[in-house]
Amino acid sequence: MGKYVYMKVCDFKEPSFLREKNLIDLYYGAKITFANNLVVTMNHQPKRIFDGETVLVLENGVLYARFEGVNDRLYRYVRQGKFLHCSYIYRISEHHNRSNVENTEVRHIKKLHVFEICLTNTPVNKGTICTVDSQHPAVQNINWMENIDRVQSDGVEKFQFESRLEEFEQRLKELDRHFNKILTKRGIKNGEII
Repeated sequence: MGKYVYMKVCDFKEPSFLREKNLIDLYYGAKITFANNLVVTMNHQPKRIFDGETVLVLENGVLYARFEGVNDRLYRYVRQGKFLHCSYIYRISEHHNRSNVENTEVRHIKKLHVFEICLTNTPVNKGTICTVDSQHPAVQNINWMENIDRVQSDGVEKFQFESRLEEFEQRLKELDRHFNKILTKRGIKNGEII
């Protein structure tokens, strides 16, 4: 038997509130599709993709995932309690009824496409969980044989993912330049005292 990470990813019957954007997405009744090439990451960092097999189950509007990785690192992180929650990234295919309520935009989502699941300790939806315990109350009664059909990507997710990767690499270069300036001011260059 493999080493699995079990996740309660999202309750699509509950609204998602993105505080930093003053945005509420309401999913109830939305058509949800999942990328054939769905990836699993840590903290939505495109450089931290894990190879393995992901089984998705959508039961009563709640998305569950079971991940079996090629190596044990992700399993070990969850077992040690380094990650307690999970999150996901989606693309909105269609929405209607945009409205503003007290400086907050409300979107009623009709269609969305999930293309990434990540382990994190700072999810937008606090009701998520990740565990290695198959008997955890949040995941114990899930039939993992009922894998969701996935759809071929239209390339948008790959473009979005590559854009995030480029942004991440650019930010890393900026931080590296900043760090080197600080070291130079303190008399250190290329790891040597000057």
